[in-house]
Amino acid sequence: MLFPVCRQVADENLKKLKKKRMKKILIVDDDADLRASLSSLIKSIGYSVTKAANSDEALIAIETEMPDLILLDITMTTDQEGFDFAMGLLDKPGLREIPIIIVSGIDIISGNNQVAEMAREMRNDPDFMDLSVILLRGIDDETAVDFKSSSLGKSVYLPVAGYLSKPVDPDKLFREIKKVLQ
Repeated sequence: MLFPVCRQVADENLKKLKKKRMKKILIVDDDADLRASLSSLIKSIGYSVTKAANSDEALIAIETEMPDLILLDITMTTDQEGFDFAMGLLDKPGLREIPIIIVSGIDIISGNNQVAEMAREMRNDPDFMDLSVILLRGIDDETAVDFKSSSLGKSVYLPVAGYLSKPVDPDKLFREIKKVLQ
């Protein structure tokens, strides 16, 4: 008599697991070793991972495996490939909602203002106006990139879900992923 009850509970649990889809993370970076190490770390905490070496591979990955989060390097085939890729996603309905965490060696600038306001102020400051990239994080943890787009010929403000410095600290990686995917 006990077996049918256990079987029924097991079947119900299996149905629940199937409904609860494993979150997918796309890693876009030209460094194969970094892709492999990030992939191992992320899989160890229960996420599915897809990897791409550049923006072309990333677009294919997005079409086949719609990710819940993208970890994106900035400088790949070109010094702005990551920015251009992110801007392209913002132009596509259904893709602009995918959160992006920048993973880069670019230094971040922190401040007490809203990041959009900080970006405007810095672009007017002679010490910062010629920088090609300004990565910003506000006191409220809002993160954005302001970069001089070579394709558009002007400064572009790009809000992102987070930022991680290279080399990537695993604890920070886990915190950023949890923050974005919860």
